[in-house]
Amino acid sequence: MNVADHPRRVLHVDLQPFFVAVERARDGLLRDRPVIVGGEGPFGRVAAVSDEASQAGVRVGQCLVEARRLCPGAAVCPGDFESYARVSTDVTAILLGVSRRVERPSVDEAFVDLSAAESLRHAVLAAESLREQIQSRLRLDSAFGLGSSRLAARIASRWARPRGLLLLLPQHESSFVNRQSVAALDDVPAPALAALQRAGIRTCG
Repeated sequence: MNVADHPRRVLHVDLQPFFVAVERARDGLLRDRPVIVGGEGPFGRVAAVSDEASQAGVRVGQCLVEARRLCPGAAVCPGDFESYARVSTDVTAILLGVSRRVERPSVDEAFVDLSAAESLRHAVLAAESLREQIQSRLRLDSAFGLGSSRLAARIASRWARPRGLLLLLPQHESSFVNRQSVAALDDVPAPALAALQRAGIRTCG
């Protein structure tokens, strides 16, 4: 049986925020505390922010001076983009060990085609193996979502944050996706989302 004969199974690997995850892997003292990655100096900008700092109002692209004011207790890392690139390459290598069909839209995420898995159980075992390897070899937290489409898998991984795996069973996937807010559609530009909400469209369904 070839891949085309198998049900489509897409795994979404959520590594957000990747720069913060790499910094925490290098320094365990940063775990569970606010972290801001960004350029130093009066004109520096925020390149990545942990959930803890985000809750204080810090946003990507924000002036670093303003970010420090909003979250004075945050650890500020200047960023090491060469290291981030190396770790991203290592993540891709791990994923390619399970499937040759891997797409990396950004350093923060990946899609892995697991349609060639013999069964749904085998696909889940492959996903669990990837998550364990990323954690043990790279010390990175990752959340995984497994579904029949990129959209479903991405939404599932969001619910699995920060270190979980959410499997969408085929018989429940459509109803699950339909209930999600349109804000879950990360690829839709902000003006389009605003237009949908003005039209009274609140959910993916």
